[in-house]
Parts: sequence; structure tokens; C-alpha cells
Amino acid sequence: MQWLKVQLAKAWQRELALKQLVKKVSTSELSKLTCKIDEFRKQEGMVRSELECWQMRNEELETQLYEEGLKTFRLKQVAAS
Repeated sequence: MQWLKVQLAKAWQRELALKQLVKKVSTSELSKLTCKIDEFRKQEGMVRSELECWQMRNEELETQLYEEGLKTFRLKQVAAS
């Protein structure tokens, strides 16, 4: 019976050591993940800003294309008359 108590105590100690190791590893991984998430959010902000810039430029170019199309149409009407 004493042998069983000793084995149980050793098993509890191993379990405690394992729990502490898991806690330590998860804490260190959490900080790494937090850093990666922060980097991702910064990149997301930069990409979003650049995307908005390109969208505005696209709208400007579409407007210019429309205006040039109108000018061309008017010139064709003048040439036809």
C-alpha cells in the first residue's frame, strides 16, 4: 500500500510539473501571438490605406475617361455636320 501512495505522489508531482510547463509555454506563445497580431493589424492598416488611394485614383481615371469619351463624341458630331 505504501508503494502505491509513493507512486501516486510521484504521479501528482509529474502532473504538476507538466501543468507548469504547459502554462509557461502557453504564456510565451501568447506573447508571440500578440506581437504577430499587432504586426498584422499594422500591415492591414497600411494595405487598407494604399487600397483606398488606388480606389480614388481609379475613380479619377474613370472620370477622365468618361470626359474624354464625351469630347470624342462631340468632335464626331461636329465633324459629321
